[in-house]
Formats: sequence, C-alpha cells, structure tokens
Amino acid sequence: MPGWGSIETTMNKTEIEQLLLKHGLERVADPLLALARPAIRIHTLPADDSAMPLGASKWGLPHLPPDIEWPEALDFIGQFNLADIHPLVHEHWLPETGMLSIFYGTQSHQHRIENCRIGYWDVDPQQLVQHTQPKGMTFPACSLQFTEAWTLPGCEAVELQALNLTTAEYLAYVEIDPSINAGDDGEQQLLGHGYYLDSTPFLAASGRESAWMTSEPHQRMAIEREISTLWLNLLQMQNAPHLNMEWLDSGIAHFSIEREALRQGDFSRVWVDVDFI
Repeated sequence: MPGWGSIETTMNKTEIEQLLLKHGLERVADPLLALARPAIRIHTLPADDSAMPLGASKWGLPHLPPDIEWPEALDFIGQFNLADIHPLVHEHWLPETGMLSIFYGTQSHQHRIENCRIGYWDVDPQQLVQHTQPKGMTFPACSLQFTEAWTLPGCEAVELQALNLTTAEYLAYVEIDPSINAGDDGEQQLLGHGYYLDSTPFLAASGRESAWMTSEPHQRMAIEREISTLWLNLLQMQNAPHLNMEWLDSGIAHFSIEREALRQGDFSRVWVDVDFI
C-alpha cells in the first residue's frame, strides 16, 4: 500500500492494451479500449497546513470565501484548485479555474444529496480565508498531486455486458479490473470510470433503483444504458489508513454528478454512495 509521499505509476492506454492481451482478452481488446475514459489520480504528500498557500489543493482545514460558513454537521473532505487539474483533463468537464471544496457527513453514511455539499468558488485565492478551528472531522493535512490515468468500465457495467464475454473472458477481466480502475490501495480519483464493488451508484442517484430491481434483465440493461449517458463519476475515494480515511471500515465512497449539471458548473446535487467489502 502506498503511504505518505508516494506517487505510484498509473496506466496509459498502451499499458492497458498489453494487460488485456496478456490475460487472453484479445477478442474484445479493441472495443474495450474504445470505452476507455481518462481519469485523474490523486496522490498525497504530508504538509504543514498553516504553511500551504491559500487556494492550494489539499486535505486538512478548508480555505473558504469570507461569506461562506462551514456546512453544519458535515466534515471537510478536501479542496481542489482546478487550475492544478486542468492540464490533465482530456474531456473538459471541469471548469479551468476556481476551487472545489467538498464536505460530507462521514459518520452518517447517508446516501442522500443533503449529506453532501460541494462548493465551487472562482475567486482570487487571496480572497479566501483559512479556517483554523474545525467544525467537523478533517483528514490529516497534506498537499495533493495529480497524475493522468485511463480507466475501463467495471465488471458489472452495462457497456461490458454488451460485449458478450465468455466465462473465461469475464473471469480474466474480473482479475485485472482492480489494477486498472481501483489504482493502488488508498488512492483517490477524479472522473473516469469508477471502481464499483456492486451495482453502479447511478441507479440510486437517478432514482431508478426500485424500477431496476423489479425489471426483467433486458429492461435492466435499458435503464443502465440510459443512466450511464446522464451521470458521471466525479470523485472516488478509497479507504486510506494513512489518512485516517475509512468508509464503512473497508470501502469506497463514490461522488456522482449529472453530466448536464457538471457542464453548467452546478455541484448542488452531487450524490454520495458508499460501497463496502
């Protein structure tokens, strides 16, 4: 498991292709690579919170505009300076500049929009205010670095079902899925295909979970196809013991957002779902 200060190698499309061929997936390698989606892996380096400049990408205590309060009963996850990320974004989903500040009720694990607040501020960093007293839980202070990664649909994704994998191909794909989509243990990720331990969180986020559960298999696939065109993985956060970051003891938190909302820079309806092993 990577600890403080490590930046692990992430896979490019050529390396993913080699992995697919190595595991006997040459029949579906080309259609799988056509489904590859760029992501941004987040790496942590220990830092003195008070020494990091205003507007830095970081965990720790937030930098907020003076008229913005820490959301009541929510914990601070972290903040991203989008100018740090923009050079790595292939599909221009995120604004080029500004700050994203992420708050979530980590103790309740309630899968509802009201349990998450994501603020977007496109202001001069010098106008931000350093909070010095936490009003909720925070993670250890660290600066963030970013690398590009490529991801593929998860094992249960509707895109994969359409490829009609044989049993041997499916088992091979299950084996390599974590290497491609989960990154290294404790890593976090922006955008790209998510690494889901169960069904896609887009079902609950879109309000279609009940309809999906009572549908026939072909109807389920139709529902999944529809919602996969409407929703995106905004942020994926794994258990990270070196950050005191635990999601239901051993799991992954997924922050999902509607594509149209992201295009408009509207982060008011992000849905959080926690997958656990």
